[in-house]
Amino acid sequence: MDGYDSVDDLGAAATLHVCSVASKGGLNLAELSSVAYHTYGPGAFFVAFENEEAVHRRDPWPLHLFALHLAQAASPDVVAPEATWDELDAALQNRILLSLVDTPEVFFAPTIMYRRAEPLSMELDDKAAKILLEYNPAETINFVGQAVAYDPAKPETRRDVLTNLNSTDVAPFHDPRELDACLRNMAEQGAHSQKVAGNALMKKQQTAEARKHYEEGLRQLAQVFEPCTLRWQLHQNLSLCDLRDEAWEQCAKRCRQLVDRGGDTDTAKLRYRLALALSKSGKHAEAQPHIEKAAEMEPDDSSVKDLLQHVRSFC
Repeated sequence: MDGYDSVDDLGAAATLHVCSVASKGGLNLAELSSVAYHTYGPGAFFVAFENEEAVHRRDPWPLHLFALHLAQAASPDVVAPEATWDELDAALQNRILLSLVDTPEVFFAPTIMYRRAEPLSMELDDKAAKILLEYNPAETINFVGQAVAYDPAKPETRRDVLTNLNSTDVAPFHDPRELDACLRNMAEQGAHSQKVAGNALMKKQQTAEARKHYEEGLRQLAQVFEPCTLRWQLHQNLSLCDLRDEAWEQCAKRCRQLVDRGGDTDTAKLRYRLALALSKSGKHAEAQPHIEKAAEMEPDDSSVKDLLQHVRSFC
């Protein structure tokens, strides 16, 4: 699909979802992966997403709906494109599911299954296919994400899918505490990538697009407990978006939350942004102590000096 930028994110999105389900359900992924390997051969935990936005939201597709989509694309004469799952009779539902699920004993969640490497490798690039076919189950656990990739304005692309493998060291999946640490690390890596992408767009003055990346980074950190410096860095970057968008009240609220935390988030830069947002809202008296604090922190900053003089002229 034109503009689809989440191919690299698919494997990570699948991994995060599987790990989250395993963590909540007390499932040992290392054992499950080993059992599946010795029962069905090489393979991967598989998660499907309806579209790009679903990948961003980490919102997987129930596998019966994914199977329905594939059946509609492959056999529209058998399964009408507009048909819903509930409209199909039980026998057809079962046939559709069996066409996708080749390892029924490890279809362990409505959104997750184990797929064998041989058919799955045909949907991967050569490098990923080689990894999936040759990995050592004692050392590696595999996760594959797949998303339907089509432009609604171009129905002829509806059959396209994008697939990505995330091959990970098996060690963290033996211990629930290590699994939690792994989840945090992956979430922070994803959020950091969003921050980097947002920063690049800010340099190009593309504030609206940058904001989307920063907000996505925050969403990926939603389950990460404090302390989390990256979360507050993203909020700080969003405060600059707020200033550029002249969203004064939103900027002031965000900056106040950061300043009130104290420590490394109480900076001259944030005090300046808070004072500027308040001043732009006509709240000069409220802005004054913040710009004065910024001046204490950065006495030589010309922007701080100018705003301090401007605020004091109203007080």
